Amino acid sequence: MKAFNSSNSRTSRKGVRLVGLLLSVILLWSCVHEKKRDVYFSSFEKEIVPERLPVGFSDTIPLIVGSVAPVEDGYWCYLYENENCLLATDKDFVPKAYFARRGAGPGEVSNISGAYGDNLWDNGMYSVFEPSSGNVYGTNAANNYNLKKVVSLEPLRKYAVWKVVKLKDGRYVAVKGDNTCGVVEYDPSDGSIKEWPLGFDLEKAGVTEGKMSMFSVIQYNPKQGIIAVIYGNNPTMILYDENGNIVRTLTYSDYKPVEDASGNIARCYSSMRLTDDHIWLLLAGEMGKGNNTLMVLDYDGNPVARIPVGNAMKFCVDSATGRLIAIDYTASESGLVVYDLPDLD
Repeated sequence: MKAFNSSNSRTSRKGVRLVGLLLSVILLWSCVHEKKRDVYFSSFEKEIVPERLPVGFSDTIPLIVGSVAPVEDGYWCYLYENENCLLATDKDFVPKAYFARRGAGPGEVSNISGAYGDNLWDNGMYSVFEPSSGNVYGTNAANNYNLKKVVSLEPLRKYAVWKVVKLKDGRYVAVKGDNTCGVVEYDPSDGSIKEWPLGFDLEKAGVTEGKMSMFSVIQYNPKQGIIAVIYGNNPTMILYDENGNIVRTLTYSDYKPVEDASGNIARCYSSMRLTDDHIWLLLAGEMGKGNNTLMVLDYDGNPVARIPVGNAMKFCVDSATGRLIAIDYTASESGLVVYDLPDLD
């Protein structure tokens, strides 16, 4: 009969306890990870009223500006109701060049959308995406703002994409259009296409998919490795990693749908920007009531600050110059309103 070995028994019990502890840690991590995936935010203890800069930038651009993107040597302004699509200015908003004119000739496009002003990671150029042709063009001051074709996104045309970002490794990520919601990835190196998960329940959203897709926005922050997507009628933002996995969803739990003059649900978010440490969301209030608000969150979904911006429906954050630039379509002339960038610390 084999003798009982107490040391083996103790070793065995230690092994069982170690395995049990390891399983507990894994289970705890999984629970925490799952809890962090869906974040609901509401209260903002800090409200910042931004200081409006006295410079009359609107006087320098006697045209209706639809949106603004800061670039290294100034700004690109998308122009409404004008035969020119884009205007390049210096940092004082003094016009330098009109480009991407509407047309079918060299350097002309039928429309632009999506990625303009976002760095292409190619020789310091900035991008223009033309959904009609499915082409991405690049340009900068050194090229005299002449558009040069960078890549064709023709394989994505079946998804009717309008907004596109480019990742550091050369892949493109776009939001679907044509009355559908969702995100699709395209890798020009091998021609592969991958659809990403939607990230929220369409039925619970309570708004038709077509209405939601009209106001979709996609942004990319390479430092965080995060791609963020919003659908304007839905109070949920979806954060993806660069492989298309959902990191977490951020939902504004105090959102109350607002109807427009036609009785339709007005958009919830009208614009979004990602900076290195913060997510900026423009919450649209009642049209013309002057109660639109910028909500600033960190990447974990914690509320940081609330910033009133009047009737502004678009904005950009220019960290290099310390400016918060809002666009108020109801204002006279260009509608550009420039503030000192608030201190969020």
